[in-house]
Amino acid sequence: MIDVTSHFGLNEESTNTAVPTSETVKVIPEREVRFAVVMYGGVSLAIYINGVAQELLNIVRATAAKAVDSDEPLLSEEELSGATSVYRKLGQYFAIQDKEARGKNLKQANPTKEPIRVRFIVDVISGTSAGGINGVFLAKALARNQGMDGLKKLWLSEGDLGKLLNDKRSIQDLRGFKLKQPQESLLNSQRMYRKLLEALDNMDTARGENTSEVDKKLSPLV
Repeated sequence: MIDVTSHFGLNEESTNTAVPTSETVKVIPEREVRFAVVMYGGVSLAIYINGVAQELLNIVRATAAKAVDSDEPLLSEEELSGATSVYRKLGQYFAIQDKEARGKNLKQANPTKEPIRVRFIVDVISGTSAGGINGVFLAKALARNQGMDGLKKLWLSEGDLGKLLNDKRSIQDLRGFKLKQPQESLLNSQRMYRKLLEALDNMDTARGENTSEVDKKLSPLV
């Protein structure tokens, strides 16, 4: 079994685990763990791979600072939920060289005020078909510090063969669409294309920010 701390060069010299005097968790990165991601394609994997993309975004957000030049975490303790609290602890204790001490700290039930010393970053994203679509949304979320809840809802609501079959039902709620005669495919790809574009655009407005405001900011997630 590979010791991942040694694999990523996390040595004992860089693992000062003293509790800071401040009551707020600080981001004091000493190491970065970077991921190169390949997302598989195929309609049957679309929702599954979206879950992977969501968790990659969560682990980056859990260990990121609020701004590029800030030591304040992007997510406060109150905003941590589900797996993000686990990812936060990984950022706090992953650099501990001693396996027993690292495991003991990671098993703590309550949040701690230890600084975040390891950042997790998605460095490269690639994929095909449905994997590529999820990759595009993940890349935009990272580059603009945005969420991907809209894509999750889209896959759950639109990944339905009853809606995607190339018949009248697939276009009844879409303006400007007509069924081609003769039909060229079993599924109506134009419907999903329209819905995906809408979800991609809605990422810019989900937090009440206009596009020009987002463009001026350097994302702390990259």
